[in-house]
Amino acid sequence: MRENFLADKPISEEKEDKFQRYRFSKRIAETIVNRISIDSIVIGLYGAWGEGKTSVLNFIKKELDSHQTNIIHFTFNPWRFTDETTLLTSFFNMLATELKESFVDENPAKGKNIFSKWYNNKKGDLKTDREAIGDLIQEYAKVASILGASDVVETVGKAISDGNIEKLKARIEKLLKDHQKKVVIFIDDIDRLEKNEIQSIFRLVKLTGDFAYTTYVLSFDENMVASAIAERFGTGDQKAGLNFLEKIIQIPLKLPLAQKTALINYCFELVNQSLESSEIILTSEEEMEFSKKFSSNFLLRLNTPRLAVRYGNSISFSLPLLKGEVNYVDLLLIEAFRVFYPEFYDFIRDKPDYFIGTYPTEQSSTSTLNLTKNDKFKKMFDDCSKLYNSDEIKNVQDAMVDLFPNVQTVLNVRRFGVGNEERRYNDKRISTNQYFNRYFSYVVIDGDISDVAFSDFLANITERDFQENIKEAICLIKSSTPANFVQKFRFKEKILESDISISLIRVITQLGDQFPEGKGAFGGWTNPRSQASIFISQLIRNQVIEDEKFGLVKWIITNAAPFQFATEIFSNCQVVNEERNDLFTKEQYAELSSNLISRAKSLSLNKPIWESYILESYSIMNIWANNFDKQDLKDYVEEQLNIFPESIASLLKGFVGYTYSSAWPLPYFGDLKKNTYDWVERILDTNFIYKKIGEVLKIDLFIINEYNELKHMQTDENMMKQFAYWHNKKENLISPVVEVEI
Repeated sequence: MRENFLADKPISEEKEDKFQRYRFSKRIAETIVNRISIDSIVIGLYGAWGEGKTSVLNFIKKELDSHQTNIIHFTFNPWRFTDETTLLTSFFNMLATELKESFVDENPAKGKNIFSKWYNNKKGDLKTDREAIGDLIQEYAKVASILGASDVVETVGKAISDGNIEKLKARIEKLLKDHQKKVVIFIDDIDRLEKNEIQSIFRLVKLTGDFAYTTYVLSFDENMVASAIAERFGTGDQKAGLNFLEKIIQIPLKLPLAQKTALINYCFELVNQSLESSEIILTSEEEMEFSKKFSSNFLLRLNTPRLAVRYGNSISFSLPLLKGEVNYVDLLLIEAFRVFYPEFYDFIRDKPDYFIGTYPTEQSSTSTLNLTKNDKFKKMFDDCSKLYNSDEIKNVQDAMVDLFPNVQTVLNVRRFGVGNEERRYNDKRISTNQYFNRYFSYVVIDGDISDVAFSDFLANITERDFQENIKEAICLIKSSTPANFVQKFRFKEKILESDISISLIRVITQLGDQFPEGKGAFGGWTNPRSQASIFISQLIRNQVIEDEKFGLVKWIITNAAPFQFATEIFSNCQVVNEERNDLFTKEQYAELSSNLISRAKSLSLNKPIWESYILESYSIMNIWANNFDKQDLKDYVEEQLNIFPESIASLLKGFVGYTYSSAWPLPYFGDLKKNTYDWVERILDTNFIYKKIGEVLKIDLFIINEYNELKHMQTDENMMKQFAYWHNKKENLISPVVEVEI
């Protein structure tokens, strides 16, 4: 992978000019070269940060170099100096050095005694023209370094105003004239200096600005500089600073605006380069979606080449990190928020609930909370909006809704065709809970599953060895969580091909022990194992081709591990309502049920099924009664209870099932309610069970005329008495129910 970061480096070649500024720069250079007047002149190049001022200066220098026989130019960089004294003295030193290096001694003896009086014999006999001029300027620098910064300008100014110095100036000017030389001094990035440094630069220019044959080219943001110098050279407000600039700058030039079309093309060129360097290819639909949304909502803010470069660098960083892990269009757009609307980017990143959370309707029971959340959102949105105009704010609203459909209501912006949660999840959208954080962390967060690894697992599942597939699946689970693993597949269950579905089912049915059966909402149906069994049954029902379904379920019943997992999967393959058609014929269901029952008996060895598989026993017996043979079930129950009468409590527990309660930390077998008694009555002989309970409790069950509700304090004895109570009530052996809580 090639890195595609740009250093925001100014350009200098005409062929690199994407914004048609070279001709403008060439015209400035021609003005300097062809100017007839010998008077010093100061050119101001005005432009905002990042607009390309330094590139224009480079173009000017390149054009001046084409006239190198008569132009001496150099750049004075004020950033390198820490105080005013150093800044001023360094300027004079640099000027001296440039002049020394630029003149050739044609006649060393010429003008030998012109400055001797001023020098007071400090230097002995004057040297050559170029040495004398350089030494004299450096003498100013020495004076400046001895004196404090507060005296520099006054001292050097006094020296220049002295008559002898005027002769020196005349000599310098004559020397420049005789050699047909012009001096051009560039000072860039003035607006980035501290306020006192900016003031020092303009004091320097004001001091030396009357040297003939000399041109200053200064580049800066005029409003920022005007505000900085107003305190020193004016009445303190920006207008006073602008008035001062008018006295210093003879030729004020605004940097030509980059053509919007050129900026847009440049920005999209950087996007393409970033995608190519990351080896990412967008589909035609993705290209259209990004182009439309980016152009509509972000290009209004694209006003400088620097912003385009910053955006290009931003996506060049993020794309390789999240390759294959996110939706590329969403990543490009959220990175655009970071560059073009940074305040709103921080809002989105720091307050995810406002963007991926819900906004209940006012008619709902949480309408008060809804209004509170709306108000908070609007306040934070308004706080972020202070730096933007109304058009930009409207674009932000549209961009937010494009990325986060849930904010449609609060922003009063409607979108259609945004897709449901399942579709947005499969598209890896930023608006989903599962993917949101990934866009800001730039990594697959611990506990999440890499989409690259996930896609690779599915892409090769039909080709890999069965045991190798199991190992790969376990690795995915361990790198994440069982819940995330199952959820990842559940969102794909409607789009998987039959051959992939079959391979996947065979793998997952071997992983039952990897999925905990812990507490979940709605009676445990949301725990990972239950979700896995639902997922498998949905694949069988909707994705597997008809000819493969029966054999596949038969294989599951025989091979799924553990056996409890096989029972749950087959239970989910039953018809649960009239809207769903049978998967199999009655004969096929009978055969499958017989296989399940045989496996349950085989694994239970010498004890009843409900002792070995207490939680699954109700499902097994229900399948036995409805799909296979109800009388055969009754015979088995009677046979086992005659052999193991004490197991009757476990039989009842299978029908009662676990109760999960926030008031109690552990699941428990709760009270046997009337509906539970009815379930038993549908498939078993309640008279026989009633009789066996009497034998176990060794009491006359007719005396039980109260129902004791014990909840988490339930006992085996009380559960059996509760069954007896409902049986007595059914047989009209007791008066109406009296419930007693303990």
